[in-house]
Formats: sequence, C-alpha cells, structure tokens
Amino acid sequence: MIGAFSFNGIHASAFNLVCRSVIRPLLPPVKTRRVELSGVSGAYDYPSSEYDLRQITMRIIYIGENYYELRSRAREIAAWLAAEDFSKLIMDDENDKYYLAKVTSELDLSHFWESGAIDVIFDCQPFAYSMNAQNVIITGSGIITNPGTRKIGNTSPPGSVLTLTCMSVPNNTRILVNGGTPNVGYFIYGNETSVTTPAGDLIVDVTNMKATIGDQNAYPYLGGNIDRFFDLQPGNNTIAAFVGGTTTPLNLQMRVEYIPMWY
Repeated sequence: MIGAFSFNGIHASAFNLVCRSVIRPLLPPVKTRRVELSGVSGAYDYPSSEYDLRQITMRIIYIGENYYELRSRAREIAAWLAAEDFSKLIMDDENDKYYLAKVTSELDLSHFWESGAIDVIFDCQPFAYSMNAQNVIITGSGIITNPGTRKIGNTSPPGSVLTLTCMSVPNNTRILVNGGTPNVGYFIYGNETSVTTPAGDLIVDVTNMKATIGDQNAYPYLGGNIDRFFDLQPGNNTIAAFVGGTTTPLNLQMRVEYIPMWY
C-alpha cells in the first residue's frame, strides 16, 4: 500500500498518518562536472558515475477522527521526523528495500494543525538498500551474485556494506575478484620471503577502506590494489584465492558480506 510507510523505526500508522502522495524520482541526480568557456556556446561535460542525494517528497495526512489528538501529538510527530542521523525510510509498497533518509526542511506545524496535512521532504542517500544483507561463504573460488543494479565499492555512499573475511589467511595469499586488473580486484597478503606476517583472519572492509588481521592494522602487509580493493558489480562476480603465482585455487575459506543497492 503506497499510503503506508515507516521511518526511524516507527510506522506512520502509530500516529494515524498515511502518505496521500509521493514524489519518488526514478533516478537520483548525477553529480555534474561542467566547464563553461568564454566565447563558446554550451559547456564541456565531464562524465560522472556518482550521484547526489535523492529527494523524496511525501504529503502526509492525518486520518484520525480526533483533531484534538492531532494538536496534542503534532510535536511528537515533528520529533519523530527530526531524526539526527540518516534513518531507514521503508515504503510498504516496496518493503524489501529501504532508503537512508533525513528530514532537513522546515515543517509547517501551524498548517499541519489547521489542515491535518503536511509536505515532508526526505533527503536520501542516492540508492535504495536491500532489507536482506547477503552473507556468502566460498572455499577457494566461487561466484558472488549481486542482485542489485548498482555496484558496491569504496565509493559507495554511507550505509553501504562490502566486507571480505579470509579465515586463517596464510602468508603470500593472492585474492582476485573478477579476474583482477591493474586498477581493481587484485591484492596480496604478505610476500614470498616474509616471515613476520601476523596469523589470523584477514578482514577487508571495502566501503570503509579498513583492513585488519587479528587486532592489527593489515595495511603494512598488503600489496596490490589496496587503494580500492575490489568492486562487486551487478550480477555474477568471481572470486578466487591463490598462493603466490600459482594457478590452483587455495583451500581458503572466505566470507563476503554485502548489502545490494538499486538506483
């Protein structure tokens, strides 16, 4: 039902509210990079794959019979909408996804008291997130399926999740995602001659650009594409672990945790 939603952990029905109309753009706005030159018509456009915040506008209607209740609870409703941090906005007509949203525009309390209706603008992170976080275990090599339509990586917006855990990783372990390239999808732990690499589980948090081994910072022991690690593209992605330059996958257990995203 389009008229029902929850925000910040509370369903609108708790306040006798529904959404009468919603403006929900199909795509978030692209971050544009343009240069205008004097004496030249138009502008030079630099293509961008990154996006600005998406605005979702709702007309919220009070459907209770007692307007005295509305007047007494209006400030509670305002407090509910005035979450300090980005919070989950879930539409009942698409309840397998959520937006990370925040209300920053002014709320006209007097108009709400008089008419029982108010327009609320939610500033949202650009993409919709899956309600179901994915957790995939792979030994040696395998396939990771991203059902979303947006890649996940180190440039993903706040709230994104992409973490790789390599269990009891040995020295000189090479990880390839989607075959690896000179720019992304390839990194190595330790090297052929090192005898000082710590033992334990290597955890690579791609979206927050952190890497730990046990309770230590793992960056000093990593090589390869450690400025990006890897991206998880929409659809099927391959991952494989090897020792050094060998071509037979290592019997290494890997866990990949991620939250799919949609435009």
